[in-house]
Amino acid sequence: MAVTTLREGEFLAPDGIIIRPIAGAGSALTSVVVGLIPPRDDDYAVHLHYGLEQVTYVVAGQVTALQRGPSDPHYTEHALGPGEAITTPAASTLSFRNTGPETAEVLFICVPNYPATNADTKVLRTGHRALTAQELRHAAERLRRAQEYLDGQIGARLAAVRWLTRTDESDEHRS
Repeated sequence: MAVTTLREGEFLAPDGIIIRPIAGAGSALTSVVVGLIPPRDDDYAVHLHYGLEQVTYVVAGQVTALQRGPSDPHYTEHALGPGEAITTPAASTLSFRNTGPETAEVLFICVPNYPATNADTKVLRTGHRALTAQELRHAAERLRRAQEYLDGQIGARLAAVRWLTRTDESDEHRS
């Protein structure tokens, strides 16, 4: 395994990938960070996100994403290069492999935003497998809570836009 030195502001995700936050890229609805995936002999830890959906977009390098959805019998491998992406729905297992010569740089885009506490992530020590009934119930609860949260955020934005359209139809207050 490669020895990793973190730069100021970087941290390790539960699966061992280096995370570099992007100032100003997040919102109440989404989070966007750079993930650095150095080459190594073994795969990064298999994990799942209970209640968020993640897009992995490759900026530089090559990486293989291994993913298994809740109803899939086995995981599938997706070789990704610059400009390619994969979406991982909630309650899916996910891991990464980089056996290439360079560190892969990816954008991780999550909806809803990724909790700083890692509360939505579980590392699976036994690899890609079907989720247990308890894990699926937990995912359903996290998805319900995510839906309530997103509904609230979108409702607040909608109310603000409606308020602006009612307060001044002339647009003079925006000049």
